[in-house]
Amino acid sequence: MDGGSVQQSVSPARLVSSAPGQGEAVPLLIEEALVEARQTAHKSGQNGWLGTAFVIVGSTLGTGVLAMPSAFGTLGWVCGIIACGLCGIASTYSGMLLSWTRQELTKRNVPCNSFSDAAAAIGKPWQAKLTTGLIMINWVLLLPYYLMASANSIVQGFGFRLRTDLCYYEWALVVMALLLVPLQQRNFHELHLWAMLSDLSAVVFLVIVLFSLGLQHDHTDKVPTSALPPSGETLINAYGALSTIVFSFQSQSLFLEAMKEMKAPEQFGTRTVPLSNFFLTLVYVATAATAYGMRGARVASFLPAAMHDNWLKTIVGVLLLYHIIIAYAITHQPLADRTQNWFFKRDASAPKSTASRLHWAAIGVGYLIFSYGVANAIPFFADFQGIIGAALGAPIVFFFPAWFFLGAMKQAKKKVHTAHRVVCIVYMVVITPLFIVLGLWSSIKSLREDWSLFGLPFSCHLVGYS
Repeated sequence: MDGGSVQQSVSPARLVSSAPGQGEAVPLLIEEALVEARQTAHKSGQNGWLGTAFVIVGSTLGTGVLAMPSAFGTLGWVCGIIACGLCGIASTYSGMLLSWTRQELTKRNVPCNSFSDAAAAIGKPWQAKLTTGLIMINWVLLLPYYLMASANSIVQGFGFRLRTDLCYYEWALVVMALLLVPLQQRNFHELHLWAMLSDLSAVVFLVIVLFSLGLQHDHTDKVPTSALPPSGETLINAYGALSTIVFSFQSQSLFLEAMKEMKAPEQFGTRTVPLSNFFLTLVYVATAATAYGMRGARVASFLPAAMHDNWLKTIVGVLLLYHIIIAYAITHQPLADRTQNWFFKRDASAPKSTASRLHWAAIGVGYLIFSYGVANAIPFFADFQGIIGAALGAPIVFFFPAWFFLGAMKQAKKKVHTAHRVVCIVYMVVITPLFIVLGLWSSIKSLREDWSLFGLPFSCHLVGYS
């Protein structure tokens, strides 16, 4: 579940109130979001370091693991395990950089509860606005990503049983209908029980998938595995697979909010982020190794598609569908709240009125329509995941934490150890541009190939785009 901390006052998701392209209103919205972040900067937190680790894991595990075996199919055993381990270490170091940044800024009573806060503290106003805008786009694009993953879940779980000739975009309409009820929950308190069950469903579906793949260990449809990238794989394809892995660790955008909710924020860098990323790395490697070992390079880019058509696959489809629908609803809640406050300011004085509820419902439908359009324009799960990972994941994981840390230390006139400075510079000027350029190139190349193979957006496919 990628909804962020349920008790945060301002999350990156909440900074969004409309889709990009609404003219001059967007900069004004960013200004309002920055002001709101500062006004709520010093509220005390209640979460322990272990509970925060559960939040971090829950925000990325369910969707992050789905395309991991496919990445191993491109990279091979050795490169896949090394890449996953290095991304886990890099993500942990990024979390430590953010923790150090927050500690340094809060010593001077400077609010640092979001990427927007950090950018405003160490950069110029336009840099703060640009940072907020990128985080906004990242969270907005998660909505069609969740819709796509939900459609794939229902196709994999029920398509072989119903034996209907529904197209992918028709399955997506079914998911939209299922989303209408949870989207009417207007605050995190109303969603918290749904969210707890969602976290549990993610763990259970993963256990069932691994168990099922172990049971169906046959060689009838297996392609041999390889230690290194298979022959024919290019550097561009490898970067596409790496972008998928980066996406699986992409939760840094909520790290500062998570620290704000902690009783002892200084424990985030020393306990929370090392434990959560160690667990994620362990699960990702175990899952990818099992699925890749069972199916080889033929392993599906959407993990449940690697299972045989049986009752276990249906259970997995139900659990994953529920998990991702709730992830969509949690991400949607602060977006819709901000949108309502922007377009319908009078609703704040009467939140339970019929007009207010109708406005909320209309906003939810509007975001669903937007998500439906994007999900069908880029209906290929691994491609969309790679695009988000390359274009937005790399800056969030690598660039921003390094920039924030160096900027905070420069303002404090403190010397940065040479090793930290070198790593930060590599993060900013080497890794981030490489992932953006090559990773995005690979994902777009793969998208064009899939379009030519499966058809253009809104073409009819009976089995989904797994």
